[in-house]
Amino acid sequence: VDTVVLSCGKNSVELLSSAIHSEDPLLYQWQKLTLRKSEEVFILEYNGTVEGCEGYTRKNRMAGKLINVDGRCILPTQESTETDYGVNLYLNDFSEKDIQKLSGRQITVRDLSVEGFDGKDMIGIHSYAVSDRYEVVDIRYFRFSPKNRWRKVVRKERTKNDNIFFQFENKKRNTT
Repeated sequence: VDTVVLSCGKNSVELLSSAIHSEDPLLYQWQKLTLRKSEEVFILEYNGTVEGCEGYTRKNRMAGKLINVDGRCILPTQESTETDYGVNLYLNDFSEKDIQKLSGRQITVRDLSVEGFDGKDMIGIHSYAVSDRYEVVDIRYFRFSPKNRWRKVVRKERTKNDNIFFQFENKKRNTT
């Protein structure tokens, strides 16, 4: 998930991706891949995990593309908890050979100030991107609204009724 491009060649693209653990979808491990053009088809090759990684952790999910800052390559990653992903963000030093073991700076929602959002409503950071003119932070927020809660209950009830109707109609068709 959340794959980023490391480098591009004439007939290949080197990728860095977060692999999800098969038994816990909030554990991730970095892996390197190569997308290679062979004749008229593309082949995706698995190149193994990244040297210097700790295996599956709650901090190895990508959170944006590689960023070059004064000659340093920075890899944004997101931190998960046991129940949720995209809680905090890390800006990690990165090299082609080795990812430092999350030596980067941790950024939490308390470090952000977003116009139009009350800080206490922000509950997580999912991704980070920057250009010459803009900085983009994908935040998660929570706002309780009785109106939205009511809509969700009505939608759920309507879906349940639609499913009952659909099952009833199928039974009618199957018996005739």
